[in-house]
Amino acid sequence: MTTTARKIKLSKKQTAAFDLLEESKAITELMYGGAAGGGKSFFGCFWQLYRRAKYPGTRGLIGRAKLKNLRTTTLKTFYDVAKDYFPGFEYTENQQLGIIKFDNGSEIILKDLFLYPTDPEFIKLGSLEITDAFIDEVPEITEKAFGIINSRIRYKIDLVGGVPKCLCSANPVHNWAKFRFVMDEKNTPIKLKEYQAFIPAKVDDNPDAKFKALYKSQLAKLPLYDRQRLLHGDWTVIENEQPFFYEFSMQKHIAKEPFQLDPSMPVDISFDFNINPATAIVGQKLPGKGLFIYAVHQMKGGTRILCDELKQYQDYLINVTGDNSGNSGSSAAGVLAGGEYNTDYSIIMDELRLSKRNLIDTRTANKMHIHSRKLCNSVMFRVPLFINPTGCEVLINDLQTGQPTNQGKLLKDRENHKQDAGDAFRYLVNVWFLNGMRGINQFCNTLLNTTK
Repeated sequence: MTTTARKIKLSKKQTAAFDLLEESKAITELMYGGAAGGGKSFFGCFWQLYRRAKYPGTRGLIGRAKLKNLRTTTLKTFYDVAKDYFPGFEYTENQQLGIIKFDNGSEIILKDLFLYPTDPEFIKLGSLEITDAFIDEVPEITEKAFGIINSRIRYKIDLVGGVPKCLCSANPVHNWAKFRFVMDEKNTPIKLKEYQAFIPAKVDDNPDAKFKALYKSQLAKLPLYDRQRLLHGDWTVIENEQPFFYEFSMQKHIAKEPFQLDPSMPVDISFDFNINPATAIVGQKLPGKGLFIYAVHQMKGGTRILCDELKQYQDYLINVTGDNSGNSGSSAAGVLAGGEYNTDYSIIMDELRLSKRNLIDTRTANKMHIHSRKLCNSVMFRVPLFINPTGCEVLINDLQTGQPTNQGKLLKDRENHKQDAGDAFRYLVNVWFLNGMRGINQFCNTLLNTTK
């Protein structure tokens, strides 16, 4: 390292990250970390100081969701790194403006990246121009904020090799950062794009042996959920302190072995309509046996493409239900010969060769979320419900992570709480029990009579 930095021994993981940031012409986004104690903040602060010292006149950014947390955590690490490893590299900080200026003309901007309701488009970042960025605890911000920061990396990048670089750190959490760098909602490892890299680092990767032993003993005292995340770096664990589907249980509702559809009984398909993705849940209500969710299908591109996937069920008697919005004509669904806009349900009937009698309760206004929530949880509590362990991962995720809003609705957004499968599940339960609690009682009585 040809800089004013005092000699430092980075860990193997930190060295690998440093090489990608400083040597690779391909990597522009790198996420480092995945557990507590892996030296995330230390490494990010060191890298920012290294760049400012090596490249005079450049401008870095250190960001976090809230500036208060940045100052009380990340910035304290920054001061320590500057003192211990960059002696003589003088700087001054303007706390009011949030700028650290160095004696060689370089500077670091400190930024609050929280999504405030008064600035949903991040106008505050509009005039920002930076050379590189370090975002600490990136899951705390939105993916939109992350994208905007990346789009602002253009200031004097010719001085740093012409390649924009964004380093971010994270502990395991179930949101967009996981889906972008680690694994998808089914917990399947993703294939990173050519400009992305992820380097997992845990406390065991920390080069300070004394710190490692002490910190591991502290992490071992945490509750199971936090211990799995922060000690073991487990990205698959999910915690939901206020679940929408509060009666859902992995142990109770996930079938022990994969199962097949009953060919002698109707198959019910419930739709939730979005372009990316369009979603359908396939299930059966078998009197005397229970409810069976066989598969979830999701396709990007809309209802017609999804129906191509669903043609595998055409040998069964098919009933269709779903979101009432599918009866509305839309330009996305195309235009009919008469000039009227097509609807999602007309596409389904055409593609799957169905008639109107196959559409069940699709023109009834969807239940209010507060009533739908009560019905779904009553079903999960009282009725045998079996979800296929394979092919239903998206639904299982939605049932685990779904949360109510303050108004009792199912919380939905296009980043962390998509709930497309969760909605399709609600529509399916609704059509299975159109009579509400009376229908549940009747179905449970058939189960009791069958077992006598």
